[in-house]
Amino acid sequence: MEKPRRLKVAAALITPHFIKTPEGYGGGNFRILQAIFSKLNCSYEIDSTVVGTGTYRNGTWTGMTGAVLYKKADIGMLVAASMKTYHLIDFVYVAPDSIQFITRSPNFYVKWEAVIYPFSSGVWILLGLSFMGVALVLRIELRTKDNSTLAVEIPYKTLLDQGYSLKSQCRLNSFLGLWMLFCIVLGTAYKSDLTSYFSSQGKEPIPHDFHELDMMKEYSIDFNFLGGIAYNYFMNARNGTAKNLMKRFNKVERSNSKCTVAFILKSKTACIGFYTTLRTYMARNLSLSGISDDIVFISEPIVSFSSGFAFQKHSIYTPDFAGLVGRLRDAGLPAKLKRDVYDKCAKEGKKWIQGQNSNLMYQELKNIEQNMQRNKTFLSLENLVGAFVILGVGYVLTIWAGLCEMSKHKNFPICRHFDVRRKCHLSFL
Repeated sequence: MEKPRRLKVAAALITPHFIKTPEGYGGGNFRILQAIFSKLNCSYEIDSTVVGTGTYRNGTWTGMTGAVLYKKADIGMLVAASMKTYHLIDFVYVAPDSIQFITRSPNFYVKWEAVIYPFSSGVWILLGLSFMGVALVLRIELRTKDNSTLAVEIPYKTLLDQGYSLKSQCRLNSFLGLWMLFCIVLGTAYKSDLTSYFSSQGKEPIPHDFHELDMMKEYSIDFNFLGGIAYNYFMNARNGTAKNLMKRFNKVERSNSKCTVAFILKSKTACIGFYTTLRTYMARNLSLSGISDDIVFISEPIVSFSSGFAFQKHSIYTPDFAGLVGRLRDAGLPAKLKRDVYDKCAKEGKKWIQGQNSNLMYQELKNIEQNMQRNKTFLSLENLVGAFVILGVGYVLTIWAGLCEMSKHKNFPICRHFDVRRKCHLSFL
């Protein structure tokens, strides 16, 4: 049988496989078909009105799968192999693809409470009790008029690696020597760990795979619907992670770009779809200063599929296309063509988004970029607020004591405790 010279191709617009360009059509799978058509000396016509790769609904196949199955087209630009379509159409393998989700990368932070991080709450409690115990022993043993002041001042200075002058019995000096050794050990541990807490950052928890996404109920889930096997995978799941996530789909989004950028504009949001499509739209919409790889986290896949061309069952074109596609695949051409589309989208997207100074997405990306730069600056003001809080408490106590000292109302109960001339001199400042 003589092969017809003009073939009809059903092609849904799915980046990076088939796209529209100012020059006409483009994309990885389209370029492969062009090369094969040229080799086989065949002409073709494109039907880009079909939607999606194809799904089974109400007893009928839709999309590119349906166009080939019902002989409305000779070739389907992109389908995924599955047991349901195996006996219906011929399949020519081009490249693998996987279902993954993308979400916003975790925010890095150092809380102002970092000054207390080196020790656990139990250690801080025991340290406080130990301090009070030493102060109580000194209060009992010291035989001076200002023993109450010295009982607090001596262990306090020791904790701060400061010296003190004390003439006392040998047993008290031995006791204070052990306290000093205790302070040296704890002080060294505190200061060394504090440095590591200030020079490293924590990060908020995010899901790294679909099981963790299932466990984190606070996340909203959008599904990038291409009308094909990915959606069927979740729809037909009877139990497990896929079934649980299907119940939580907040939106089935046909627009690749809307699903891709939704998790940037909304916190705790994930977008599920095919990796190659999602990554290309990330390049187009999140390319400000080349930070897309830093602000986006891509999960581990939940399942992988083989993607390629669809032909009518027992088509006379299947053997020729399978042989030529195999040779091109061995040469690495499919991967290169998709990478070319990705690089072009990244270049065009960067120009577009940088021209949208008032655009919500632009402003959000600028904020993210500034936060990323700030997070790289260790020992910033945000990291050291705790230390300044402690200093502020000292200032407040000092000012209060000074006011009480100058006050004529010496009988005021609180002021009595801060009478510097009679009882203490606030040696901690």
